[in-house]
Amino acid sequence: MNCEGYNDPTADIAVRHADKPPEHVMQIINMMRSIASIAGFDIVGRITLRDRATGREYR
Repeated sequence: MNCEGYNDPTADIAVRHADKPPEHVMQIINMMRSIASIAGFDIVGRITLRDRATGREYR
Protein backbone atom coordinates (compact mmCIF):
# COMPACT_ATOMS: atom_id res chain seq x y z
CA MET A 1 0.00 0.00 0.00
CA ASN A 2 1.06 3.54 -0.59
CA CYS A 3 0.79 6.43 1.87
CA GLU A 4 -2.83 7.08 0.87
CA GLY A 5 -3.86 3.50 1.66
CA TYR A 6 -4.29 2.29 -1.92
CA ASN A 7 -2.74 -0.95 -3.15
CA ASP A 8 0.38 -0.47 -5.26
CA PRO A 9 0.95 -3.79 -7.06
CA THR A 10 3.85 -2.46 -9.17
CA ALA A 11 5.89 -1.55 -6.11
CA ASP A 12 4.98 -4.83 -4.42
CA ILE A 13 6.22 -6.86 -7.38
CA ALA A 14 9.43 -4.81 -7.62
CA VAL A 15 10.25 -5.35 -3.94
CA ARG A 16 9.62 -9.10 -4.18
CA HIS A 17 11.92 -9.39 -7.21
CA ALA A 18 14.66 -7.28 -5.60
CA ASP A 19 14.70 -9.49 -2.49
CA LYS A 20 14.87 -12.75 -4.45
CA PRO A 21 18.34 -14.18 -5.26
CA PRO A 22 19.08 -15.02 -8.91
CA GLU A 23 18.16 -18.49 -10.15
CA HIS A 24 21.77 -19.71 -10.38
CA VAL A 25 22.32 -18.83 -6.71
CA MET A 26 19.18 -20.73 -5.68
CA GLN A 27 20.38 -23.75 -7.67
CA ILE A 28 23.67 -23.79 -5.77
CA ILE A 29 21.90 -23.51 -2.41
CA ASN A 30 19.55 -26.36 -3.33
CA MET A 31 22.52 -28.51 -4.39
CA MET A 32 24.22 -27.85 -1.05
CA ARG A 33 21.06 -28.87 0.81
CA SER A 34 20.76 -32.03 -1.28
CA ILE A 35 24.38 -33.03 -0.66
CA ALA A 36 23.96 -32.45 3.08
CA SER A 37 20.78 -34.54 3.07
CA ILE A 38 22.43 -37.42 1.18
CA ALA A 39 25.25 -37.38 3.75
CA GLY A 40 22.71 -37.50 6.60
CA PHE A 41 22.90 -33.85 7.64
CA ASP A 42 20.51 -30.91 7.76
CA ILE A 43 21.56 -27.32 7.13
CA VAL A 44 20.25 -25.41 10.14
CA GLY A 45 21.63 -21.94 9.46
CA ARG A 46 21.51 -19.44 6.70
CA ILE A 47 23.78 -20.05 3.69
CA THR A 48 25.69 -16.98 2.52
CA LEU A 49 27.40 -16.94 -0.88
CA ARG A 50 29.74 -14.26 -2.28
CA ASP A 51 30.24 -13.88 -6.02
CA ARG A 52 34.01 -13.69 -6.56
CA ALA A 53 33.65 -11.61 -9.73
CA THR A 54 31.31 -8.94 -8.38
CA GLY A 55 31.78 -9.21 -4.62
CA ARG A 56 28.00 -9.30 -4.16
CA GLU A 57 26.72 -11.42 -1.27
CA TYR A 58 23.57 -13.54 -1.40
CA ARG A 59 21.88 -14.72 1.79
